Amino acid sequence: MPILLTIIGLGLANFAGKPIPPEMEVGARLAKKGKGIDRVLGLNRVVFRSWFDGERMVDVEHAVIMTPGLLSRWLGHQQACGEKDIQPAWDRFASQSHGKTLVFFRVATLNTFDLTDGDESETGQPSILDHIEIGFSQTENRKAGPARFAPLLLKCIQDVQDRHPKDVLKTSWDQVASRVVAWPTTPLPDQDSLIRWGRNRVVGYLAELPPLTESPYGAFQVRYSGSTRVVRFELPKS
Repeated sequence: MPILLTIIGLGLANFAGKPIPPEMEVGARLAKKGKGIDRVLGLNRVVFRSWFDGERMVDVEHAVIMTPGLLSRWLGHQQACGEKDIQPAWDRFASQSHGKTLVFFRVATLNTFDLTDGDESETGQPSILDHIEIGFSQTENRKAGPARFAPLLLKCIQDVQDRHPKDVLKTSWDQVASRVVAWPTTPLPDQDSLIRWGRNRVVGYLAELPPLTESPYGAFQVRYSGSTRVVRFELPKS
């Protein structure tokens, strides 16, 4: 069963006193076109794998790098949708990041659905999420394998297990991250259930990346259940 991974890095660059105007305009234009706020992610989102939810393919395994540019687009979208004062949200996150590059990780194992009749099969393996190791590296070439990965210290901030995939995927990445960092988002739905049952499980972590260089590409090494995966991606520009 493939593991579903969401990795969120925070603070690619230092936050200035105000959001970046051109990036805010990008978010505002998307909002005026009726696009959802996740459309502002751009290069900050790196999709690893899609998962069939019984009706369509959904990008569940992905990375989102939360940078000043992304927060500016995010706030521009919110402002265009009626949020009057976005400066306090910028200030809160900027002061909390302190120039650090934080990362939010979400890993999950989910049941599968039949492509023809949509029947759900209990193929999730909750135990493979008991021990996760993630490393980070930068490289000048997207295709070249990094020489080494810096291991990341992971702090668990979400661990939910339930009978059906929809029950563990009902919170978005920004809602979970906002439990510990001041990322502006919509209120959380019901709190995660403490009852552990079923074969679907989602675990969220917070970590800090090592100091970034000017290398344009990044890579994550994910180890779990005796297997190792390397995901390479282009770093966002802002």
